[in-house]
Amino acid sequence: MLGITTDKLLSFQEELTEEEINQYLSEMQKDLENKDFHDVFLSVQGKIREYPDCEKLIWQAAVILDAKQMTMKF
Repeated sequence: MLGITTDKLLSFQEELTEEEINQYLSEMQKDLENKDFHDVFLSVQGKIREYPDCEKLIWQAAVILDAKQMTMKF
């Protein structure tokens, strides 16, 4: 009806490059050192919504967040 795809309407992007993923994960790790865990988690959640098919981003972000959460418990 609007003449655009739902992907475009929702600002969905298909892929991130390896470099973009690595840069984002590096920034995420820095944020975990300087910001509240919950705020970083919400930011990551938003990025994953933007790139829901980016398995590498999802997997590596989950590993980093899990490791950080484990260190917070002790």
